[in-house]
Amino acid sequence: MLLDLKQYVIEKVSSERYYKARFANWNAKTKTNVLCCFHRDKQASLSINLRNGGARCFASSCGKSIGNIVHFESVLKEISEEQAAQNLYSEFIRPIVPIASMQLYKENIKHDPKLIANFTRATGLSAATINQFEIGYDLSSRRYTFPIPNRFSSVVNIRFYRPKTVRKSTDIKIYSLVRDKGTDKELRYGEMELFPWSSFRGYTASKPLFFVASEREAMLAIQLNLQAVCSTGGEGSWSDDWLDLFTGYEIGVLFDQDKGGQKATEKIVATLQQRALICVPLTLPFPKGYKGDTDFDDWILSKHGNQFALQALFKDAKENQQRKIHLSPLETRKAELEGDWWDIPKYFDDKQHSLGEIRTRTDLLNHCVYTRGIIAAVASKSYDVPYKFKLKTKAGIQEFALPVGRDLVSFVNSTDSGIVETLSRIIGTTVLEWKSTAFIPIAEVEVVPIVDVGTDSEGRYTVQRCYVLGKSIESNTPYELTVIPTTLPKSQEKICIIVSAVETSRAIDKWTFNEKETKSLETFRPTKGQSVDEKLKQIADEVAGNFTKIYSRPDWHIVALLSWFCPLVWNFPGETDLQRGWINTLAIGDTQTGKSKVVATLQQLLKLGDIINAENCTFVGLVGGAIKTGSGQMMLRWGRIPLSNRKLVIMGE
Repeated sequence: MLLDLKQYVIEKVSSERYYKARFANWNAKTKTNVLCCFHRDKQASLSINLRNGGARCFASSCGKSIGNIVHFESVLKEISEEQAAQNLYSEFIRPIVPIASMQLYKENIKHDPKLIANFTRATGLSAATINQFEIGYDLSSRRYTFPIPNRFSSVVNIRFYRPKTVRKSTDIKIYSLVRDKGTDKELRYGEMELFPWSSFRGYTASKPLFFVASEREAMLAIQLNLQAVCSTGGEGSWSDDWLDLFTGYEIGVLFDQDKGGQKATEKIVATLQQRALICVPLTLPFPKGYKGDTDFDDWILSKHGNQFALQALFKDAKENQQRKIHLSPLETRKAELEGDWWDIPKYFDDKQHSLGEIRTRTDLLNHCVYTRGIIAAVASKSYDVPYKFKLKTKAGIQEFALPVGRDLVSFVNSTDSGIVETLSRIIGTTVLEWKSTAFIPIAEVEVVPIVDVGTDSEGRYTVQRCYVLGKSIESNTPYELTVIPTTLPKSQEKICIIVSAVETSRAIDKWTFNEKETKSLETFRPTKGQSVDEKLKQIADEVAGNFTKIYSRPDWHIVALLSWFCPLVWNFPGETDLQRGWINTLAIGDTQTGKSKVVATLQQLLKLGDIINAENCTFVGLVGGAIKTGSGQMMLRWGRIPLSNRKLVIMGE
């Protein structure tokens, strides 16, 4: 929704901030009256209402009544409310560029045909487009200037651009206006803005809209009679204030073809999908062996592309997505989940990926992925989310089953109207009525990794928020997990959907040595005539010489090895109950004597044990405590020691 300037200023500028700027001695906490500025006031009689920004003078000789801060500024300065709103915008929200500066840049290019010709040749932008967007030229920096108007047509920034035909490798391609740089009065105008508002106001949802990488590409697309916008903050930059503006549009995201552009594309597509009818990433079809840059303007200027080819490209991408949209964002397979058949994404591969890796890799999104983890916390609340529906649309009544993915978990904490909005976007038409025919329970949990020594760089510090579908899952329990990494539509937070969980203890507790493995362990037996103490010293010397390189410390090596290999439980002769068998070890000594080096080396060698730096750990971190989840509810998160139940824990310092 496009607000008028007065309404926008009233929403964005707090009454307290405004009145503190106008009355330096006014104390908002005591809310005492101030001296009225509308008459000769000797006793404070002007009362300020912070709730609506109004003010009223209680002096009988004045009686001035003010409705809001824009009205107050208008009466105070004796100017129109429109001018007052613009002044407040420039003072409190974002500075407005003086008109004289922009006019000077326009005049510089207007009377120099050579500048126009060079710019047209370098960018493809015609003289008519230069005039339409009031492009100018700055003689001091020898750069072309792009004025950036806000939604209210005031210029809030000027972008200084140098074409690549005259740009050196050390030159910055484009930068924003800065006044009085390096002084106490320095004023920066480079805040992010949607561009161009002047064109966007006339756009219609009946035609495709292209989200491009730069102002120059947006102007070129508009010159080709396309609907296009960009963010002046660069690819991937975004303001949540813009989201509702794109409701109902069909959008193609057309960023640079490099890695940075691809990452930005993923972010903007995921964001716009919340409101757009459909949003698809576009990859430009440059011919094989093409050597130049692969941006949108290069595609147009190289004659390999045009507006008609782009519209056809968008149409194909849209149809491809619509063919898949009834299943999931990716190719799916049928899988039985809690006695029902679901559409779930195919596996990325058959490898096991750590939680740390899942957090950083975007190519794993919306695939099924194998991982291992311990359930560190389970939320107290659970949700019954609808996933099968009878939908009434203009085309009639249809049955629809939601696939396992980000749309399904977006129904957690969602309103009925939010569900209708999501369903309308998925099926591509407005849902008039809906009825849920089946539900699935969803619970929120937090997962930490089962440490694979030497492979998981993030270790226990990786805490991943997850949603479990249709099953009960126990906290403080290790699992072999199948998860779908995805993002939440409202916040883009990465979460994992757990679709399969098998307790690792089921395999560990039943594991036994076979005959060959038992035979191999005989190497640790003392030889004939050798005492147990002598055998232990021999093993300690071998470990020191081949691995730890800590010499003359056989006592510490032996104690550390016994701690690793002591039994969890021991059935003493004559006892029917299993008694404790494990060893607690305390090592005290000077620094740099090999205490930490020995245990760290044994951890790497044996692939067992969890090392904790207790110097940076609290009691709650070690034992556990209550924490607030991302959805706002409380859950009990276990600490590092209980999470390592039945395993070795080493606490340093």
